[in-house]
Amino acid sequence: MSAQDYMVLTVITLWLLVLLWFKRNNLKLKRSQKILTSEYKTKLRDDGIKITLSFDDYTVNEKRRYATVRAKDYYSDSLKSAMYNSHDEIEVEYIDSIIEANVEIDGLVYTFECSVPLDKDNLLIKLYMQKEINVYYDPDTEGYFFDLHFLD
Repeated sequence: MSAQDYMVLTVITLWLLVLLWFKRNNLKLKRSQKILTSEYKTKLRDDGIKITLSFDDYTVNEKRRYATVRAKDYYSDSLKSAMYNSHDEIEVEYIDSIIEANVEIDGLVYTFECSVPLDKDNLLIKLYMQKEINVYYDPDTEGYFFDLHFLD
């Protein structure tokens, strides 16, 4: 092998190491964000105000949005070759349901909202079966979260 071959091999190896380093740091960042979110929710559960909402205390609205994606990114390879040209674009529908509750705390009315990636009918069935949901609210930071662990 010549010196140029070693240099090319070294550059490729360095690029691979840099890519692996970025991937590792990205995974670490995602993990730390999950931990911070979990700690925040635990703090709200411990120190915040627990608001229990019955099924009649909130409304659920549906939000639909559409996005155009390339067919090759959306379908498996076998479906792509059978159905689409690799450059075709398709329209994808995303459905989210929004839980909205107006709650009076110390004489003031607060609106709490939570977006859930489920269609309205399925979400309403699950919420009806649950009977009650909890919202944890921190009056100091005005942060809140809906405890919807039963949807997991």
